[in-house]
Amino acid sequence: MKINAIYKKYPISQLLQQHQIRAAAVGAYISDNFKDPNRVNKDLIIRSLLLHDIGNIIKFDLAKSFFTDEEKKNIEFWETQQRIYKTKYNNDEHIATYEMVKGLGNANDVYKILPHTGSSKLQ
Repeated sequence: MKINAIYKKYPISQLLQQHQIRAAAVGAYISDNFKDPNRVNKDLIIRSLLLHDIGNIIKFDLAKSFFTDEEKKNIEFWETQQRIYKTKYNNDEHIATYEMVKGLGNANDVYKILPHTGSSKLQ
């Protein structure tokens, strides 16, 4: 499934989409400039970064958060999405992200790498 179809299946704000796309671009750049490119799976890195925060609407303070001016006009939609995500996936955005990616079916490799991502796990 292409990323734009995934972002439609799981509605997320345009700014969150942009964040994930930018993170994927940084991942691609680092992969391209890695000392030993055979040691990295660039495709997996990009796909993981395109999905790494997909469940973050769960933690958003919708009054202050990550929305374009146009999206703010339809805050009721985002409130509904937040409730749906919390009910269907989990109140924890990390667990929700894993469950959403797992639901894609063909992203098992991404699902396996997501628990190892995040700046708190940098060593």
